[in-house]
Amino acid sequence: MKKLVVLLVSLFILSAVFAVTPEVSWKGTASFTLGVDEKGLDVSGGLIKPKVLWSPSSDTQFGVSFGIDLVGKSLTLYSISFENSIFGLTYANGASAFQYFVGTDRDKNPLMTAEGNIAVTLKAVDGLTVVYQDILRTVDYNTGVLAGEKWFNDFVGLTYSVAGVNLSAAFYDADTASTTNTFEYGVNANTELDLGFGSLTLDGVFGMVDGANTTAYGISESFSAEFSILTLTQTFAWKENVENFEYAGDSSAKTLSVKAAVSYEMEPVTLGADATFKIGDLSSPTEFTVPVNLSLGFANDMVSANAKVSWGDIVAAATDLVVNADLSVTPVDAFTLSGAVKYLMDGNEFGYYAKASYAIDDNTTLCAFYGILYDKDGDGAADINKDDAQWYAKLSWSVSF
Repeated sequence: MKKLVVLLVSLFILSAVFAVTPEVSWKGTASFTLGVDEKGLDVSGGLIKPKVLWSPSSDTQFGVSFGIDLVGKSLTLYSISFENSIFGLTYANGASAFQYFVGTDRDKNPLMTAEGNIAVTLKAVDGLTVVYQDILRTVDYNTGVLAGEKWFNDFVGLTYSVAGVNLSAAFYDADTASTTNTFEYGVNANTELDLGFGSLTLDGVFGMVDGANTTAYGISESFSAEFSILTLTQTFAWKENVENFEYAGDSSAKTLSVKAAVSYEMEPVTLGADATFKIGDLSSPTEFTVPVNLSLGFANDMVSANAKVSWGDIVAAATDLVVNADLSVTPVDAFTLSGAVKYLMDGNEFGYYAKASYAIDDNTTLCAFYGILYDKDGDGAADINKDDAQWYAKLSWSVSF
């Protein structure tokens, strides 16, 4: 892999000799926080993913992006890109998401680790991309002695788009041991069709997994259409053994859902309601749930208020009720008072929080918080923490460039 990088860099530098002046830009976020809570006083700050971008301004130039470590006074290579009249190539550190076969987590990080990856496009074959990802670096330029290493411990993939259909194929080693191979491979196709009155999305995957030629396959479909204040959505999935695709992050399913949602706006009031018919396992199609939500919103220049009532299943568990409400008031410019409450009928639990914030300028905010309704487990939803009230005050500054 090192030889490949050296060769690429050499090609890029030679190409730059014939190029006009490239475009250079900066990208990143800087932040600073001074905060206090029940555990003490803290100060923090730093640069978040700062980059220098060297962008090509002609098809004979190269592009480079670096990460900056001002404390360590170093640059970290993020990517190198090159394009000419025959092909385009990009090298990047780490792993990269790839169609169905390499998914991402909640923070958009690939579910596979790799030393680096390259993507090549050919001008003669429009829509074709070849991807190589170096999962495990085994090359040793200082010896020719083998210690049981397998020659291929990597990922190779192809993508091709034609007539609105995205096709992909992948072959890769699913383990990270240099002396063993667990090969997996598969093909995937997906497309989105505009039906005039709505849109239809189709996705299918087939492959062999877990190194034992276990068959994995999946078909999924979704439909959406809008008719004035009514929106209809429908989804279907039938997937077997797809959780065994090592890096896809998918799961087996046999599901069907149909949802009808109504939204009506009459400023400053918005009304909403939706009901969904769900079959969680098509192997037992007589078992289903019907979640229902009702919502009411109000918003003007000073006040924003929302209320939502939800039933997890109005048919079998009509008393399983959740109520959420929030209110935000800006009595004077830049100063906002806000709060929210949540009630769970199951367990008779009640949660709340109150928050005050003041925007000193476009980059600086002072805020204070108290309550038992907050996202403690980091899943993106506010939870009731009745035995763990939290309070804090903090001064925050941030800027993006």
